[in-house]
Amino acid sequence: MKAVGAVSGMMGGGGDDEQGAEQQQGGQQQQQQQSQMSGPCADNQQQLYDCLGTNSGNAQACQYYFDALTQCNQTSQQGGFQ
Repeated sequence: MKAVGAVSGMMGGGGDDEQGAEQQQGGQQQQQQQSQMSGPCADNQQQLYDCLGTNSGNAQACQYYFDALTQCNQTSQQGGFQ
């Protein structure tokens, strides 16, 4: 898709195509993040993200959720969830 954007950018000046590419990359990152949030620890991960968002990224305030996510990840790697 970048090739198409590059070709149309040469023909039309390219300013808008760069913004479109950035928006597309942002959408892809969001989609990857959502796909990563599946599995046995998805709830724990979402709770940690919610806490960090609520507390302006203060990791100390969200230590409980981080510990819960770490525990869940360890358990799932050991085969605890199937």
